[in-house]
Amino acid sequence: MSIYSQKFLEEAHSHTFKNEKEISESSLVVCLYCGRLYDPGKYEPDMEEERDGQRTAFCHFCPVDAVIGDASGFPITDKAFVKQCGAYWFAGKEVQLNIVE
Repeated sequence: MSIYSQKFLEEAHSHTFKNEKEISESSLVVCLYCGRLYDPGKYEPDMEEERDGQRTAFCHFCPVDAVIGDASGFPITDKAFVKQCGAYWFAGKEVQLNIVE
């Protein structure tokens, strides 16, 4: 059973692209591919420059561009949110929230 609407998931997905500023303003980030929740100050995500000069964050642990920060306003610490995003974006992939100390 879905908790979050398709529209909500698609809005969240837009925060995983060209998100350098938002990531820099976040105290926590989560990778919606591997499920790792971590402090971007301690484990800095890699950044890739887009054609327009903006930069997109890649997970520090699994080099996928599915990182979203708490500054986005989305419930990144909610296990259901992380699981549903993984299933929606990655063809049913089972993603579990994994807190990195």
